[in-house]
Amino acid sequence: MKLPICVYRKEALPCSISLHLYPSLEKHGGAHHRTEGISDVKFSPDGRFLASASHESVVDLYVVDTDGDIISQEGTGLRRVSVCRGASSWITHVTWHKDSRLLQVNSGEYE
Repeated sequence: MKLPICVYRKEALPCSISLHLYPSLEKHGGAHHRTEGISDVKFSPDGRFLASASHESVVDLYVVDTDGDIISQEGTGLRRVSVCRGASSWITHVTWHKDSRLLQVNSGEYE
């Protein structure tokens, strides 16, 4: 069974995320859509989506593919399907609802 894990390192490329497969830790994909730092990443409870919060006051939503079926400009593994905008400050934290249909976002303005 291939389980995805997401890595974002503030020391290396603070604007990038990479998708690795567990237990091999083989890199399976990644994304680089931001110019400022990534503050939080969370998989949805059903494992189909990944939310990536940034200091640009947006959350990027990706479809996660561990079988290699998704090929996009990001490569395999991730395909950005939406960008959530409207926060007045950088995003500090994201939390998925247990049904994977809703996303709660906290910002630096405590919204």
